[in-house]
Amino acid sequence: MIVYFLTDQPSDFSRFMVFLTMLVLTALVAQAQGLLIGASTDLEVSVFLGPATGIPIILFSGFFITLDTIPKYLQWLSYSSFTRYAFEGSMKGIYGNNRTTLNCTKKPSSSVSMPCLGEPQSVLNLLSISRYHFGVDFIVLILFFIALRFLCFIVLRWRARNST
Repeated sequence: MIVYFLTDQPSDFSRFMVFLTMLVLTALVAQAQGLLIGASTDLEVSVFLGPATGIPIILFSGFFITLDTIPKYLQWLSYSSFTRYAFEGSMKGIYGNNRTTLNCTKKPSSSVSMPCLGEPQSVLNLLSISRYHFGVDFIVLILFFIALRFLCFIVLRWRARNST
């Protein structure tokens, strides 16, 4: 949440709430994934499986590697990454919805910073973020949350029945 203010985003309540909503939904989905892994496996396997499933989820999110640079035969995996929808929803909330031109008068603080693009839509295009509405990302994250929690319930019920 503090990242929003540290990156000098506009003091717009609706943009901040979109960003905060995406953060909360991401935390809930990640928690549901952890609960499912913990409920379905033993402790030793869970300790390995958590990071092992987290790596592809982050890799195919479009954060480190844009979705356009992922080979075509692997791009379908990005649809199974909840962090893709969280990242896209956050960026759409910050740079979408008719945001005014970015302030490019500040000098970069380091030699590795990106050049200022000026237009918010240019940022979204550079990150290969799709043009559909933020609501789609929100709904997909809600569906991920419900599906993972439901699977966790099924697994717990199955394990409880088999343990007696």
